[in-house]
Amino acid sequence: MRNRAAYNEKPFVILKAQLMIRSVFLAVACLAAFGCASSLNTVKRSVGEVMPTGYKALSLPRRSIPVGALWRQGIGPEGNGVAAEYRESTQSISRLNVDQQFSADLKVSIINYLNLGPAFTNSLNVDISNLVIDRVVSLDELKGSSGQEFLYEGLRAKDIKVSYSSQLDSAFKISAQSKGIPIILDGATNGQNNVTLDGSDLFIGYRVVRLEQGRVERRSKKLNFEGEATVEPYQVNLDYRELASCMCNREPGRRASQCLAQTPTYVNVVNYSRLTTSGGPFQRRFTLDGREQWPYQVPLGSEFSGSSIIFDTLVVGPIYVPTVSDVLENQLFCLTGVEDGSEVELVRSTLEIISVANPRAPGY
Repeated sequence: MRNRAAYNEKPFVILKAQLMIRSVFLAVACLAAFGCASSLNTVKRSVGEVMPTGYKALSLPRRSIPVGALWRQGIGPEGNGVAAEYRESTQSISRLNVDQQFSADLKVSIINYLNLGPAFTNSLNVDISNLVIDRVVSLDELKGSSGQEFLYEGLRAKDIKVSYSSQLDSAFKISAQSKGIPIILDGATNGQNNVTLDGSDLFIGYRVVRLEQGRVERRSKKLNFEGEATVEPYQVNLDYRELASCMCNREPGRRASQCLAQTPTYVNVVNYSRLTTSGGPFQRRFTLDGREQWPYQVPLGSEFSGSSIIFDTLVVGPIYVPTVSDVLENQLFCLTGVEDGSEVELVRSTLEIISVANPRAPGY
C-alpha cells in the first residue's frame, strides 16, 4: 500500500493510489480480543418483552453481583466485573421465560434468605414480575478472549409476590423486616396471605454466557470528492478543513507530509436506524490523528441483536487530491477534495451469545 503522505510535489501532478484495506485482519483481531467495541450505549429492550432463557437463581439473593466478571466453573466470578458506566439496566420486563428448576431454586433461595422455618417449605409460593436485567453494555472492559465464559447478566425483580398460610404471617413479616425488604402490597384470601415484596435492590438470578466467534461482513463505498459516502446503515462525512488550511498556507520548505502527520481530520457518522438510549439517532464525531496507523480504524460500538452482539467498525483511508495554487518552482499545493480511489469500509463482526447451561460455583 502506498503511504498516505506520498505526495508528488511537482506542478499539476495528482496522486493516484489504490486503497487496500486489511479488513480480514481487523475482523479476526476484533473477535479475538473484544477490543473493537467502544463504550457506547445500545438500544434498550422494550417494556413487556419476554427475555431469553438461560438464567439461574442465586442460592441467596444479593445486593450486588460482579456483572462482566470472568467466570470459572466451580469457582465463580473473578474480580469485581465492569464499572457502572459499562453496564446498562433494561426497562421493566413483564415476564421472564423460566423453567421449573429456576422457580424451585428461587423458592428455596427466598426461604433461606429470609431465614424462614421448615413450615414454609410446602406452603410458600413465589412469583416474580417487573423484571430488570443488568448487563454489560461495552465489551471493551471484558478481560478475556472468544470462548471464555462471563457472568454476563444479573436479574432483579421489582415485584416478588409471595403467598403462604395466614398462620405464618407474623413470622414472615418479621423476617422480611429484619432484611430491610419493603412490603408494598399485603392482603389475605381464603387462609392465604398474599404479599408483594420490593426486590428492586436484590439480585435473584444471573446468566453466564460464552461468547463465540461468528460471521464477518464487509461493505465498502467510495468517498466522493467532498469526502462523503453512505455505507448502509451509516452516513459518513469527512471534515478536513483544518488539513486543507495547513496545506494551502504552509510555509516554504514545509512538506505536505508534515501537514498530514500533524493536522487531524474528523469523521462525522450518523445512523438513523440505530437509536440511542435517549431516543435519538446514533451520531458520533471521531478524530483521525495523522500519527496513527493508516488506514484508520473507527470503532462504532456494539448492538445487541437477539442471541448475538454486533460490532461495527469503519476503516477509513482517505487519499487527498493535491492541486497547484502557484505554478512557480516553489509552488504550494492546496487540498480541494478526496482522491477518487479512496474508500470507506464497514466491517460488521458478530459474536454469538451462548448461555452456559449449568453454571456452578459456591454461593451462586
